[in-house]
Parts: sequence; structure tokens; C-alpha cells
Amino acid sequence: MNKPAILMFGAGGHASVLADILMKQGQSLTAVFSPQSIQRQALIGITHYKDDRDVTLFNPEDCQAVIGIGPQPYGDSRSKLASNLQSRGYRFATVIADSAEVSTYASVQLGGQVLSGAIINAGAHIEQHVVVNTRALIEHDCKVASFSHIAPGAVLLGGAEIGPHAYIGAGATVLPSVKVGAGAVVGAGALVDRDVESNAVVYGARAKQK
Repeated sequence: MNKPAILMFGAGGHASVLADILMKQGQSLTAVFSPQSIQRQALIGITHYKDDRDVTLFNPEDCQAVIGIGPQPYGDSRSKLASNLQSRGYRFATVIADSAEVSTYASVQLGGQVLSGAIINAGAHIEQHVVVNTRALIEHDCKVASFSHIAPGAVLLGGAEIGPHAYIGAGATVLPSVKVGAGAVVGAGALVDRDVESNAVVYGARAKQK
């Protein structure tokens, strides 16, 4: 059975990391879609389309899409792109680095991206299009809702729950069973020891609200 063609959307640093993972796993990228010029070494030489509308040149049944746009606090470009591609019949590749550790008893839904050195332990549930970045740790029974980002080195302890479109900054720690609401932003290095409301911004050693 032939492998599906991989279409990468985005050409920045995050896209290059995903491309590197996929190529190490024997996948080949068919095309990159980005209005910007290709400057990342991992993407040089791949057919480049500057207009996302050129996706109509491909048959969705033969392709898988990868959202290579890096997650940003308050950003909805990833979800808008996913909605657009889904409406056109595209499926999404789930990208998991070989060096990541994902428990047999954890789940990562379609479009999830688990980067190098990340750990997802038993009972954890990762919804669609979540990015679990480099060396992040998601402990047992955590729930991470769609389009959230767990930045490099962030730690979610047992039973923590992260709402959709939330952003957990690099090196932040969310203590056991704490809930972070939809669209909330947790600053880099923060210690979150209490629930965080939707769309709130918290930072610092005791996660003060901004």
C-alpha cells in the first residue's frame, strides 16, 4: 500500500522540525504551502506553493495534511486552517517523534504532534491538533483539549486538565488535578497550583493573574 502524500502547511521553524521528524521516519513531503520563501534547510527542494488555494491541485483521498504553523498565544490560524482543509476533505497526519515516549494506554488524536523527548504517560488523553513540544511531560490521566500547546519542558502532573486553545509556556508546571481553562495562557516557568479561568493570563512562581 502506497504511503499518502504529505502536504506541509507552513515553512517556519515548527514546520522544519516536523519535516525533520517525518523524513527520519521514511516519509517524503510532496509539497509545502506558505506565502513566504523557503529558507529552512529541511524544506529546501520540496515543491513550494505560495497560495493555499493551490491545494485543489491534489486529491484529498491521496494526501495527509500537516499543520506546520507554530502555536502562538491567542492565535487561531491553526484552527482556521484545519477547518478549511477539513471542509475540503483532507485528513491530518499525526506526527510523533521516534524519541518521544507515548504510553500504550494513552491516546493522541488525529493531527496531534508529539516532538522529540516528550513523554505522555498512561491514561493521558491528547485531543486533535495538540502540540506537545520538545521534552514536555504529560503525566498519567491528564487531559489536553484540541489546539492547545504544551511548550518545551512544560510539565503537567497527574490528572491536570487543559482546555482548548490554551498555551502552557516553556518550563511551566501545572500541579495535579489543576484545570486550565480554554484560551488561557500560562507564562514560561510558572507554577500553577490552582485552577485558571478561561482566557486568563498567569505567570510567575505562584501563577499570578495578569
